[in-house]
Amino acid sequence: MRGLLPSQGGGGPTDGPPPGETLHGQVLEILAAHHDGIRVREIGNELGIDWRGLAPVMSGLVARGLADQIEQDFYPTAKASRKC
Repeated sequence: MRGLLPSQGGGGPTDGPPPGETLHGQVLEILAAHHDGIRVREIGNELGIDWRGLAPVMSGLVARGLADQIEQDFYPTAKASRKC
């Protein structure tokens, strides 16, 4: 059944994000706009999705060194600072 939907850029749903715009990419854009840190719930609100679905995305970004986490706040890599 491979190749049934080649005109849709890889067979994704037509109501999904434009080709090349992944959830990971969207999260990285949001992080870049929030140098003072942002919580996963706020990221979910900006994306219009349930924040609980972002847990594996956030863990993956941190594990790959694309985001930093301090307590409950996420930052673009190398932009994290402790608030005292």
